Amino acid sequence: MSRAPFFAVDRRCWRAACDLGMNEAVAYLVIASGTGGDQRTSSWSATSIEVRTGIHHRRATGAIDNLVGAGLMTVEKRGKRRSYFLKPANEVPAVVAKTITPARRAREKCQEALEELENPQWIWLPNALVEGAADETPPVKLLRQSQNLKALRLFIDLYFYHDLADCGGIEWHRGIGIRQPFTRREIGRHGIYVVWAFKPDPTTGSQTYKNAPFWFEGGFWDAWNMLLSAGLVEFVAHLVESDGDVAEVIHPLPWANGEDGEKAITIAAIGAGRRMAPFFDDERTTMLIPVSKLRPDVELIGIARMKYRPQTARTSEWLAKANEWRKTALAFDEMAATVEDSGIKVVSR
Repeated sequence: MSRAPFFAVDRRCWRAACDLGMNEAVAYLVIASGTGGDQRTSSWSATSIEVRTGIHHRRATGAIDNLVGAGLMTVEKRGKRRSYFLKPANEVPAVVAKTITPARRAREKCQEALEELENPQWIWLPNALVEGAADETPPVKLLRQSQNLKALRLFIDLYFYHDLADCGGIEWHRGIGIRQPFTRREIGRHGIYVVWAFKPDPTTGSQTYKNAPFWFEGGFWDAWNMLLSAGLVEFVAHLVESDGDVAEVIHPLPWANGEDGEKAITIAAIGAGRRMAPFFDDERTTMLIPVSKLRPDVELIGIARMKYRPQTARTSEWLAKANEWRKTALAFDEMAATVEDSGIKVVSR
C-alpha cells in the first residue's frame, strides 16, 4: 500500500526537535515523512536523511541518536533493519517539562496538563517538503542549506495556522495574524455600487503583530523574508468585509499570485470597475473594484498562503470552491455588461 501524500508531526514535539539543532530538526522531519497512517512508525533512517537533505549519513546518525536520547523517538532493531517510533508529546521529557511548569505544580494542575498533552496538535505537511516536487530543490533541504533554523521552524509552524478553507491561508486578522495591506480610495459610484481603487500600501511590506501565535523575538523578520524570497510563502489578495476582528473573507481577488479561477475573478472585477469609471487613468498598480454600497467597510488584504499544500480533506474543501469562483467572475462580467455611462457619479478624478 502506498503512503499518503502527506504526513504529520505534533507541534510540541517538533519544537522540542528544533531545540536540539538544525540537523536534529531536519532528521525528525525526514523520519516523520516516512511514517504510515499512524504518523508514528517509520523505517526511514540516516540513509534516507542523506539522500533527501544532503546531511552526511554519519552526522544524520548522530542527529538520530540525539533525538532518541532526548526521548523524542525510540529505535527498534530487526536484524540489520531499524524502525523508529515517534513518541507522543506526553512521553517526551522536554515537552512535559515545559508543560508542567512550577506554577502549574503549585496550583496542582499537573494532571490537567498531562491530559492536554494526550491530544496531538498535528501539523499536516505535504511530502513534497521533504521529497521535492518536479525539479525543485525540496524546501527542507533548501532551508537546511541556509542554516537558518528559525526559518525552518517558522516554515513548519505556519502550516499549523494555515487554513485555506476558512480564511484563504494563514490567519490575517489585525492583532493576531500576518498580512499584506492595501490602501483604498473611493473613485465613483454607479447605481448600487461603489468603485474602490485598491493598491499595495507603499508604506508597509508584510505586517504582523507580537500577539500572533507564530511570532517570536529575535529574527522573526529575517526568517519570514527568507521564506518569501524562497517562494515558500506568497501573498494572495482577498476582498474582506472589513478590517475588524470578526470580518470574513468575501472572495479572493489576487493581484499576482493565486489559482487561475481566483485570477479570473480579478480580471472580471477590474473589467467591471473600468466600465463604471472610464475616466480613471491612474497607474497600472491600481485595482478598480465595484462593491455593493451595503458593504461600506470592505478592504483588500493580502493573505499569506503556503506554496506547498498537503492534500488533506481541508485542502480538497478549499479546491471545491472553484465553482464559487466561476460564479463570482461571471457575476462581475454580467455587472460590466449592464453598465451605462449615464449612471456614473464621479467622486474623484
